[in-house]
Amino acid sequence: MTLNSAQVAVTVMAKAPIAGEAKTRLGREIGYPAAAALYRGLLLDTLGIIADLLPSPSAAHRSLVCPDQRHLGLLQELIPPNWTAIAQRRIGLMGGIADAFDDAFEAGADIVVVTDADSPYALLEHLVSCANLVDRHDIALGPTSDGGYYLIAARRTAWHRLPELLLGTVFNSNTICQATVDRANTLDLSAALGAVSYDIDTASDLARFTLDLQLIPADQLRFSRIACGRFGNEKVLGFDRVTNRSTAQQRE
Repeated sequence: MTLNSAQVAVTVMAKAPIAGEAKTRLGREIGYPAAAALYRGLLLDTLGIIADLLPSPSAAHRSLVCPDQRHLGLLQELIPPNWTAIAQRRIGLMGGIADAFDDAFEAGADIVVVTDADSPYALLEHLVSCANLVDRHDIALGPTSDGGYYLIAARRTAWHRLPELLLGTVFNSNTICQATVDRANTLDLSAALGAVSYDIDTASDLARFTLDLQLIPADQLRFSRIACGRFGNEKVLGFDRVTNRSTAQQRE
C-alpha cells in the first residue's frame, strides 16, 4: 500500500546518533550510549519504512533535516545515497519543520509529510492512512499519547500559511498536537487527526516498543531489534515482564 498522491515528499527531522545529544531524555534512564545506539536503529528503520511505503519514483523529495552542520556531516555518512540531508536554517524544532515544508514544496511536491526518527512503529502502522487525510484536509497530524505528534502532513494549498501555523506561537510539548489543530482552525486551515500512537522517549516507551516488536514479522524494524537486543535484561528497559508494568509504575 502506498500513498495516494504521485508527488509526495517525506522529510525526517533527525539528529546524528551522538551519545548525550540523541534521545537525551531516554539516555538519563538507560545511559546515553545505549540511547544513542537505539536512536541509530530507530533512524535507519524509519528511512526503510518510508522507502517501502513510498518507493521511487513516486517520491518527489526524500530528505532529513538536522540541527547543524556537525550533525549533517555525520548523517551523510549514515543515510542511504538516495536521501538528502539538510541543516536547518530557522531556529528550533518548529523552525526546522517549517524549513522541511519549504524545501519539499519548492522541490515540486503536492503533499509533504514531516516526521521524526523516534516513531518507526507508528509509521509502520499509520503513515499511509494518516498522510492520506490531506486528500480531504489542509493538514493532518498523527497524535502521540503524550500530547505530541509523530507526523504532520500538509498539502500545497496550505503552504503559505504553514510558517504562521508553526512559528506564530510558543507550544507546550504536552499539548502541542491539539494546540496545532486549534491554531490551524483559527487560520482557516482544515485539520484532521490520524491514529494515536507513541514515540520512544522513556524506558516505559521502550518497554512497550520491545513488546510491539514481537507482534510484527521478524524482518521488520530489524535495526531497532538489534539495538534492543543489546540491552539484555528487563531492568535496563525498566520493565517487569511478569506484571507487564514498568518499574516507574511499580514505584507509584
